[in-house]
Amino acid sequence: MVLKSEMRKYIYNVFNNASVVDKQKYAILGFNKYFSFEIASLFSYSMINQVGIGTRLWTFGKESSITDIMEDFSEIPVLFTAIENKQAQCFKEDELVIRFPNKYIERFNICHDFYVVPITYNSSVIGCSTLRKPRESFHSQKEVLQELTFYGQLLGEYFEIERVKKNKRKKLSDRETEVLQRMAFGETIKIMAANMGISEYTVRDYIRSTFIKLQVEHRAHAVAEALRQGYIS
Repeated sequence: MVLKSEMRKYIYNVFNNASVVDKQKYAILGFNKYFSFEIASLFSYSMINQVGIGTRLWTFGKESSITDIMEDFSEIPVLFTAIENKQAQCFKEDELVIRFPNKYIERFNICHDFYVVPITYNSSVIGCSTLRKPRESFHSQKEVLQELTFYGQLLGEYFEIERVKKNKRKKLSDRETEVLQRMAFGETIKIMAANMGISEYTVRDYIRSTFIKLQVEHRAHAVAEALRQGYIS
């Protein structure tokens, strides 16, 4: 049985050890350390528009990017059920066939048990992890789901602490926030430049700086992250 105190100590050490540069990576790898899952993915999530965006995937120790994935999770029952309930859930293969997009079942060769763990902070869901292929079977599915839920709460707590720290170090300027808001409205760079009375080059510069500060890779991800962090509405 996984001890909650051990998980809390592990996460505390990950986020408070200055030598651990990639805290996100080691935090998610806790799913392997404590639950033996060989495959784990991480998504950010906005409760405002129910959009989830892929960030990283670990498969048998190898990491890859899944930032091309951006979906309305309310239209994917397997994910949204766990998110709405704020509880880890396990879905069987026959459930996935009818409740999960076939394009992802084929892309990631999803089969057998599929676990969804919401990453929560207080009453908010800020992300989720999907897990597959534990090295060994679990003695009690109920206990495992309870412990996975607890680990998701730990991740949410420390991810939020890290987010606040980063915002203090890299707060968006008024202009950067305005550009993000206009991006959310669907304005092109040309229209933004005209409306803001600046050059298109300057608009692009603001966009690049917001990408760096928000640690995102494309415009849709930037808007979703800015919504999640409350910079725009």
